[in-house]
Amino acid sequence: MDHIPNIYRPALGHIQVPCLLSKEYRCDYADKDFFSFPERHGWDLCAIMRRDFKRNGLETPLRAASLLQAWLYFGFMSEVLKTEVLIRDFLEEIDGQEVITTKSLPRYINNWQDEIISLPEIVKEEKFHSTLEFFGEVDVYFNAATQNPPGKPHSPLPPEVRLSISVLHATLYFAMMHIFRNEDDPSPSNPKEFIHGFPIDFIETRLRGQGWCPSDIELLKNGGLGSTSILELYYAYLLGNRDVIRDHSGCESTFIGRFACTAFNITEDDYKPAHVAGCSRDCRAIEVDQSWLEQVTQVGRLPLITISTDKSGAAYLEARDSDYNADYAAISHVYADGLGNPRKCALPTCQLTRLQSRVNLLNNKRSAAATDSANLPFWMDTLCIPVRSDMDDVRKTAVRNMAMIYRRAQVVLVLNAELENHSCHASSEEIAMRVSTCSWFRRLWTLQEGVLACNLYFQFQDGAVNLESQGLSCAGHGKRFSVRRRIQAQAIKPYTRICAFRKMPRERRIREIYTLTHWRTTSKDEDEPYCLATLLLADQMVLQRITATKYFYKRREEFIMGQGLFPVKTLFFLEVRVGTRDPPIGWALRRYLYRSEPEPVPASDPLALVDEAGWHVHLSGITCSVSDLPVKPAEGHRLPDFTITDDNKDIDLELSSCFWLRDQNPPEDWRGVLSAFGALKIGIIIEQWPLNYHVRHDGFTSFSPTRGAVIAITKETTSKFTGFFCGTVVISRVGSGQTSSHEILLDMLSGFDVFQQEGSPPVHHVLQRPKLRKDAIPISGQLFDESWEWCIM
Repeated sequence: MDHIPNIYRPALGHIQVPCLLSKEYRCDYADKDFFSFPERHGWDLCAIMRRDFKRNGLETPLRAASLLQAWLYFGFMSEVLKTEVLIRDFLEEIDGQEVITTKSLPRYINNWQDEIISLPEIVKEEKFHSTLEFFGEVDVYFNAATQNPPGKPHSPLPPEVRLSISVLHATLYFAMMHIFRNEDDPSPSNPKEFIHGFPIDFIETRLRGQGWCPSDIELLKNGGLGSTSILELYYAYLLGNRDVIRDHSGCESTFIGRFACTAFNITEDDYKPAHVAGCSRDCRAIEVDQSWLEQVTQVGRLPLITISTDKSGAAYLEARDSDYNADYAAISHVYADGLGNPRKCALPTCQLTRLQSRVNLLNNKRSAAATDSANLPFWMDTLCIPVRSDMDDVRKTAVRNMAMIYRRAQVVLVLNAELENHSCHASSEEIAMRVSTCSWFRRLWTLQEGVLACNLYFQFQDGAVNLESQGLSCAGHGKRFSVRRRIQAQAIKPYTRICAFRKMPRERRIREIYTLTHWRTTSKDEDEPYCLATLLLADQMVLQRITATKYFYKRREEFIMGQGLFPVKTLFFLEVRVGTRDPPIGWALRRYLYRSEPEPVPASDPLALVDEAGWHVHLSGITCSVSDLPVKPAEGHRLPDFTITDDNKDIDLELSSCFWLRDQNPPEDWRGVLSAFGALKIGIIIEQWPLNYHVRHDGFTSFSPTRGAVIAITKETTSKFTGFFCGTVVISRVGSGQTSSHEILLDMLSGFDVFQQEGSPPVHHVLQRPKLRKDAIPISGQLFDESWEWCIM
């Protein structure tokens, strides 16, 4: 796997992959059919698919491993590249053992690219589709050979070999997309054209052993960078041990820990400011006068700090106030790194003298030999926001000023304990990966600071890096395929999202914020509404009302009503809601942070208005009587499934996975939904109607499932329903159905019967159309088109 670049100062060598090829497989892969390779060598392909790795009924794990490496590594490579792969080009001896090397793989890929480029466009397109189809066809064999599902026979391949097969698969797929489509970043939105390699527990275990948080690994696997693949996971492993080891036991044992690192959530009771490494820890703390901060803040001025030294070498602080047009640096840091102070506006001398030196070097005209008189002033929350208990109002004003402070700063310097252990002279992909996986990108406060900054630098051990000035923000384009460029293009994604967010209009920001905040967290829940408001709202009065109260629920309500517009798609997120019984915000997500599924909101998704009455949404929906719905008790937060059919019994929709999400008090059954709100009937708002229709290559037809939102309807007027959000369902097509999208549209009828269906399993994907039970009880219902308004509370 040594075609993947190692880091500037390697902490680890590449994982060695043993060569398992026995003599019968030492011949170079012949130009024969790929799928008949096992049978040509006496193996039963069907048995392999059953994970039965026997030959002639005998247990032969070593021979099976030899076959699989020959077939799925060298045979696969030869089949994709359409060339003779010389096995000797991929072997080397280390300490007397033959191991696989991929140093020659870039040369093979370049030759393949030269061949493709010379072809006529029509031939090139044919080859692309045939290669893409081949990738899809071999998936099942790769899964059988590389995965170890519970309760099934394990693969005979050692974990290092399974990892190498996954890495090769991903490398060739991305090479194909670059050569044929000139894409270094194929979008995962189309699963038919996105195969990113097969996740291997082996590399995840290595990452955990290096001190990576479980949420870091989830981020790497699930798009927290870009369209992340096994290549980025392996490169993350090459970065070595995490430099700041945290206790991630809480992250491993909680739901939140899958999406956000809670190890950086700190309490102020035992917090102590950190000293610089190598300091004797007895240097005095330099403190800012909080009474002076109060005076400056109350008159609308900006407090700025410089640190100088006298003739004896002793450091001292100079404080001055200015307007917001002054040249100054703003400091952005992670509180858990030890640069905060909950009791005083003070930090150790060692920290402040180093900070001033780093700030001075940020200015293009400054150098290491700059004099004290050349100090560039800086603003830092620890020093410039009062913490005394009698200055609560002043503190709130200072916090509200932070947005302007970071926006107006000449430069914003990011300080992060992990980055400060590494050189800024590393490769571009290493710098991008270290920046994107550091704790600064996992905190909510630092998100607003990064978005507001016009000139952002990240401090490394021996210098600060501006990713845009290095050209990293537009990385990824080149004529030749490059794994290095592929990793760089993915690693820079979190930063480019911040840059793009700065330029977005407000309505686009409202949609994008869900992706931007997903992997972040904050120590105090009540900080979330304020941080979001600074990014999405322009009304200073709303910000003032948010900071005027310390209660989370009140801050959240002020933010929601201040924003006023929300993406309709979020109605269908499988997430817990605010759940207040009074209108108008019970439908709103309880949190933007660490949602269970990192689902983005597309730019085309409509925004719906929120006012004092509720959230006003226009979508198709179904209404039915609660009294006739299943009487079967709810299982925790899950309500019984049921089925809907039209009058002619031509359209059947199964409603499954009905989850109560409004609060932590689910009803006992469907009738309990009625009594909880004094509702008249139940409504199901449909995310997409009609359902998408597909014809598979084998002629089988199916309809994609969609989602629904359950509403307890309390009022019905002309073209409008009013009710309380309860939860979500999955809506699937069942029974004999139409054969074209045109017929689906014709069958959008207004009259519906609803049938009870006891004991039916949840349906997430319609692969077959089950028949309705004969004993189903009819329940009358009705379908309404998107011209009807739903006022949701």
